[in-house]
Amino acid sequence: MVGSAAVPIFDGVDQMWTFNAQSSIASAHIATNFLKEGGLLVLTGANAALRPTPTMIAYGITKAAIHHLNASLVDPSGGLPKDAAVVGILPICLDTLTNRKSMAQGNFDDWTPLLTVASLLSGWAEGRDRPPSGTLVSIATENKETKFTFVHHSL
Repeated sequence: MVGSAAVPIFDGVDQMWTFNAQSSIASAHIATNFLKEGGLLVLTGANAALRPTPTMIAYGITKAAIHHLNASLVDPSGGLPKDAAVVGILPICLDTLTNRKSMAQGNFDDWTPLLTVASLLSGWAEGRDRPPSGTLVSIATENKETKFTFVHHSL
């Protein structure tokens, strides 16, 4: 929460900024300088950051920054090569070892398997069903069934 003790919120923002935003900014920088024409850059935002995140301020701020970065790269002056695309994926919860450790009581049937995401990205990289550049794609799993929804997010 924003109104809580000041130091923990800044520590949290610094940690999330380093973990989430800096890696995406570095990827965008590399893509604008080295991605081939027609290439693909995928940034990981978050479904939660499409709405207010009062109990996860640092997380919400940094993931929303990634959504903004996605939109900025689509602009003609964003620096991507000709016919290259940037797409944001917005998972709700990925089934990772770290998430299983930190949320051991979670319902794993509602977590998206990494192989499902890898399969999707592999298809996009090969040009199959690649969404238009700038698209944000929500990834939601419920009862082991994953759905991908295009999100129209304008800044």
